[in-house]
Amino acid sequence: MNLEINDFLRTSIVPIMTKISNQRHIKAIRKGLIDIIPITFIGSLALILNSLPVNLAIIDNNLLLNILEITLGMFGVFVVLSVSYNLSLEYKLNQLFVAAIALINYLLVLIPFKDATLHLKYLINGNLFTAIIVATLTVEIIRFINNIEVNIQFPEAIPKTTINFLFSLIPNCIAIIFFYIITFVLQHSFGILLPTLVIKFFSPISNLIDSPLGVFFFGMLAQLLWFTGTHGVITVGAILRPFLEQHWLLNANSYLAGEQMAYIFTMPFWNFYMLIGGSGATLVLSFLCRKSKVKQLREIGEISLWPGLFNIDESIIFASPLVANKIMFIPFVFIQPFIGVIAYFATKWGWVGKAFIRVPWVMPAPIGALISTLDWNAFILVMLLAFLSGIIYYPFFRKYESYLLEEQDKEKC
Repeated sequence: MNLEINDFLRTSIVPIMTKISNQRHIKAIRKGLIDIIPITFIGSLALILNSLPVNLAIIDNNLLLNILEITLGMFGVFVVLSVSYNLSLEYKLNQLFVAAIALINYLLVLIPFKDATLHLKYLINGNLFTAIIVATLTVEIIRFINNIEVNIQFPEAIPKTTINFLFSLIPNCIAIIFFYIITFVLQHSFGILLPTLVIKFFSPISNLIDSPLGVFFFGMLAQLLWFTGTHGVITVGAILRPFLEQHWLLNANSYLAGEQMAYIFTMPFWNFYMLIGGSGATLVLSFLCRKSKVKQLREIGEISLWPGLFNIDESIIFASPLVANKIMFIPFVFIQPFIGVIAYFATKWGWVGKAFIRVPWVMPAPIGALISTLDWNAFILVMLLAFLSGIIYYPFFRKYESYLLEEQDKEKC
């Protein structure tokens, strides 16, 4: 049965997901969001310092709030620059110039016509998906106009640099005019800004993802891809990452405003509740391997344990192997979504706080969960989930161990 599932995944699901993951726009968005992660870490550090229960002489809360507004509050600015830069790189356009035009368009759609002054509040009210849409459309418009062949004979007296400047100016102006018209129509005919429209469109999708069903589905899909040997986190993350990044960012803004945080399924939630030791929550499995009667598994346990503490588990996935292993199929595929759903309800019922601080994914899971929520209960929850994953893995691991021992005995005979 497992072989049939593996064949089905390889022939049906994997090609589709791989094609989506490698699509140039998805790649540019993924790369763009990854490139600006250090900025979110700076903002998160300021958020942690601002949340300390003690007053330190070297900490100026007003200065920290400025850092927060510049990093997390203006996150959309960094997104539009990074995504447009990476997409224009795919098309071999002038990256810096295109990114600058995309930023102009982004500011254009954020600011109401009635207010000619650029206030920081408009940047803070920006939306990640608005930034992505503006960035991709700007690049596509410029690329489309550039690809139109125009045969105009200029006098030889006009320098070539001047001609090139004129031809480069036209697509950039058209891109700006395009967003000006959209903004004009939306504001004068409907009385709304583009970000408001984008939020209304993506809210149902975002709410569906931020649900037990969303947690289970994406957790399981990532592991099914891993089972075929495809990198599940990267492939699924191509679709999921923008939503999870938006969720924690909105939580951070709500926290700063003293409002109730709305989202549970965030990037820190995915990294520290579901990927305990890496994909499939394999950290405890590394401990089991270290105590195995099979030399091969003991060696795998030795080399995979330390990377697993930092959520890197390719060694145990491919060396055990867990890929295409019919005995380990059930725990490897279903533990991750299962503990994700448990963590979801633990958060929903108020047992642990919601994540609102971005922490590097290589942070050990209990510490990462603690820092991202500023809640000690999150630390305890990760430990309990790791223990639970070990209990579920144990009988399947023993069965696999017995299978390997039988194979060894056959070889000796």
